[in-house]
Amino acid sequence: MRQKFSSKVFVVLFLFFMLLFLNNNLAYASDNEIKIDSKNKEKSYLDRVVERYLPESMFKEGKVIHTQEKILDDVFLHEYRIKTNPDTPDLFLFITQVRDDVFVSGDLFVVKQGQIEAITSDRISSYYRSFEKKIQESIPETFKNIDRSKLIKIGTGNEKNQLIVVLTTTCPHCQKLAQDIVKNQYSKKYDTTFYVLLLGDEKELKYVLCSKDKTKSLFNLMSAIQSKTKDKLKPAIVSCSIDIKSHSDYYRSVASKLNINAVPFIFNDKCNVVGWVEETIKDKCFIKN
Repeated sequence: MRQKFSSKVFVVLFLFFMLLFLNNNLAYASDNEIKIDSKNKEKSYLDRVVERYLPESMFKEGKVIHTQEKILDDVFLHEYRIKTNPDTPDLFLFITQVRDDVFVSGDLFVVKQGQIEAITSDRISSYYRSFEKKIQESIPETFKNIDRSKLIKIGTGNEKNQLIVVLTTTCPHCQKLAQDIVKNQYSKKYDTTFYVLLLGDEKELKYVLCSKDKTKSLFNLMSAIQSKTKDKLKPAIVSCSIDIKSHSDYYRSVASKLNINAVPFIFNDKCNVVGWVEETIKDKCFIKN
């Protein structure tokens, strides 16, 4: 019941490190040490880590293209594309930056006073356990304070029994669950009010949020995406006073705060689960009358 994000980093990094071994122009720092000079002091932690893998000359010669993408608040994915020659595929170095911590091919490095400290797998696990614990502890407060007026309300069940369901329009399991909630009248079946937080493009959100019947529109949208007939959908309202971008930004900020990396994600102040498993939902999430 999950859609997980995957990476092809391992193969390209293997090729990349082979290139490093064969290329005489590449320099290595010994004992994890970076020499600090007046020029190097101005460089960011990230730049100083990158220098361990890519010499400055490669950037000057235009052999490296650096792009970055914001994944979550304070979390960036950096891609370094290394041009070799026309007959050889480009190589890649991927670095994930979490504030001042950087992950290179699964390794965590922390730069402190010019020293790059390689963190062991145990410390990486500890780092994530601590991070995950904070996320888990924040869920009840997020559930309490989330702006339900911005979400898509389905059903009028017992207000004591509420579930917030995070879905993406590209996830097949989300498409099915959205249709099941509506078609099978889960609100009546479980005496529960559902609030859907939908992650999709602004056209998809507008189709649902600007409709008079958001429940029906959500069903139609997810059904059309699943059957690959989305282009045939006709929006019920041409103009809309709802600020779609504001809603979209809000949805993503909530998802980022909860560090959601698998959907459907279902939670209230009592539980949080990935995927719709009926017995788990009933046992953990519903407040008994």
